[in-house]
Amino acid sequence: MADPRNAVFVADEPSPVGWIQVSIVESLEGGGFAEILGLVVASAHRRTGVGADLVRKAESWARENGCSRIRVRTNIVRSDAHAFYARLGYGLKKRQEVFDKKLE
Repeated sequence: MADPRNAVFVADEPSPVGWIQVSIVESLEGGGFAEILGLVVASAHRRTGVGADLVRKAESWARENGCSRIRVRTNIVRSDAHAFYARLGYGLKKRQEVFDKKLE
């Protein structure tokens, strides 16, 4: 990606089987941190370590870019994703509602 505050990493074996996007987020209230914006692993490659490897790569990139925290958001109904991140040491910080507005 052109913006150095964003990165995408791809797992390929030999064709792509997963990807992760991570970005540095800066706010007045929360300061700077990294956020995983997307993680996708092909269904045939789930529970093989591909996702965990991609998350570790994102964490490493975040540290290299001066972040001391990393965040990920998952839909409340995605219990498998919640368990996955908990196994990797992520803790539930809060639950929230998401409001969206289409801009014309």
